[in-house]
Amino acid sequence: MIDLPNGLRDLLDGEGRSSLERDVLPAYLRQRRWFASKDKRIDGVRLAQASIVTFENGDLLFSEVEIQLDGRQERYQLVMGLYAEQADEASVITRLKLADVKWNNRPAILTDAFALDLLPLGLIGAIRSQAVLAMEFGAMRCIALSGLADIDLSGAPSIRRIAAEQSNSSVIIGDAMIMKLIRRVMYGVNPEVEMVRYLTENEYANTPPLLGEVQSTHAGGPPCSLVVVQKFIPNQGDAWEWTLNVLKNDATAGFDGYQRFAGAMGTRLAQLHAILAKPTDIEAFKPHECGDIEVAAWAEAARTQLEAAFLILEKLSEVERAKSPDAALIIEQKAAVLDILPKLAKSGGGSLLTRIHGDFHLGQILVANEDAFIIDFEGEPAKPLEIRRAKSSPMRDVAGLLRSLHYAAATIGMATDDFIHQSSATFLKSYRLVEQSARWRWTANAQQETDLLDLFLLEKAAYEICYEAANRPSWLPIPVRGFAGIVQRVLGLAPEMRHA
Repeated sequence: MIDLPNGLRDLLDGEGRSSLERDVLPAYLRQRRWFASKDKRIDGVRLAQASIVTFENGDLLFSEVEIQLDGRQERYQLVMGLYAEQADEASVITRLKLADVKWNNRPAILTDAFALDLLPLGLIGAIRSQAVLAMEFGAMRCIALSGLADIDLSGAPSIRRIAAEQSNSSVIIGDAMIMKLIRRVMYGVNPEVEMVRYLTENEYANTPPLLGEVQSTHAGGPPCSLVVVQKFIPNQGDAWEWTLNVLKNDATAGFDGYQRFAGAMGTRLAQLHAILAKPTDIEAFKPHECGDIEVAAWAEAARTQLEAAFLILEKLSEVERAKSPDAALIIEQKAAVLDILPKLAKSGGGSLLTRIHGDFHLGQILVANEDAFIIDFEGEPAKPLEIRRAKSSPMRDVAGLLRSLHYAAATIGMATDDFIHQSSATFLKSYRLVEQSARWRWTANAQQETDLLDLFLLEKAAYEICYEAANRPSWLPIPVRGFAGIVQRVLGLAPEMRHA
């Protein structure tokens, strides 16, 4: 038990800090989903910076935890607080407990402050007042946007934490706003904040508007986004879980009701792309045409990904191949598939490159009264910011959603080809209606769109094969089947098949 006679201040130096770094944090990090390197050996943990911030109802310790991993480093944001009351074993305070401590000679819990109402309520107050809070190596700037002033949080607003841990931690405040605590520390422009701000300013209605932000600033260096606050949209959950429920419960109805939502997803994604395709003087969002350099990069990236997938399939045992009969078809067509990649990529020359979502799937969509709200523009947290902010073809997002529909159906383990084809066709029809009427089109014609979509579908399905082989081998037949269907259609072996 760590003795903290002076509370959180005893974690800033001395034995309290040493015990935290040596004994507590390594074990705690491995339990958290937002820690990306749970499978790596931890060589050391330290508080790269730690500062106590005093709010009206108490103190919190804001820290950047630096982890040494095989000669490299990762940093995460961890806010800590003390809880001196009795905590139920099932409570979030106990589940996020870092250590049992002695505080003022009384037993207490050192917990991740995400479990304490003090964190969201204290930060909202600081954001409303545009506070600048002193930190160990700089300052924490709290920024409010105009919409925040319109939200009434008088009294004692309800605090609801989103139960499932993701790469970040989110809490709903007063059923009026959602606060996201960004876990991975990366200095530079955060794509989530940047994208939502741009979409809010351009009046895109189907992403929750940005209300505020908290940044960490170091002298002479770029900022780091710590907290994002957006308007809360009442919803029925994300489209992944909602789709699984439909597949489980509505099979006998022929999934007709799902088609309205599939159409909404296509419309809202295309409207998003239409805004991002507009000319602008803001360099980070200025579209430009795809040239020879991008074409060559697309072809090379796809080839590298597909070769990795082919290698995995070629190494499958006879027993494993029996579980994935489509693997034989894929291997048989290897040369033909690799040969067609340059043609598909070359077709994209002259198409528009814009900012895109970049990690688009059913889990990035909220279902709200059969409408679709697009969320989570952060990209993949493990990738560098410059990659997550890079411009590309909007057809990458389309491919991501089509593959996600296939995954949802395959996850249920039902004969759901009709669902995949019908929903994919409805989604694409709605998407194309918006794209074809857009003032600034991102593909020049139907052939260019089809070729780019095929290229990105092949690359995405190949990535899925590599991912499942490394992480969930029992799921490997899902992307193998999807990849086989794409190969058959692209090579003309099954011309009646549609995008799946």
